[in-house]
Amino acid sequence: MSPAAVSLALMAFGAAAVVGNVGGGRLSDALGTRRSLMAALVGLVLALATLPFSAPHVLTMFANLLLWSACGFCLGPIVQSGVVAAAEEVAPDAVATASGFNIATFNFGIATFSAIGGVLVAGPGILMTP
Repeated sequence: MSPAAVSLALMAFGAAAVVGNVGGGRLSDALGTRRSLMAALVGLVLALATLPFSAPHVLTMFANLLLWSACGFCLGPIVQSGVVAAAEEVAPDAVATASGFNIATFNFGIATFSAIGGVLVAGPGILMTP
C-alpha cells in the first residue's frame, strides 16, 4: 500500500471517528444512554467479528475500519452523557468531578492497553494482540 493510500485511510478513519463522536451524542439524546450504548456496541461487535473476513479485501477492510472507527468513537459521548445524567440525579454538586473521572478513566484505559499491546507486538508478535 502506498504512503498516499495509507494517509488517505488514516484521514478517513479520523473522519469516521468525528462522525462517531457527533453521532454518539445525537444518538444518546434521541434514544437514551442504554439503547444508544447497545446500538454502538452491536456495531462495534459486528465490525470486529467480520474483521477476519474483510481483511483479505482492501475495500471491505476499508469499510469495516470506518464502521469500527465510527462505532468505537461513538461510545465516549454516550457514556459521558450517561455519567453526567447519573451525577445530576445522585450528586448534583459533583457533575464536573464525575465528568472528569469518566474522561480520566478512558485515558487510563487507552494508556494501559496501548502499553500492553506494545509489549505483545514487541514480544510474541502482532497476532497475539486481542
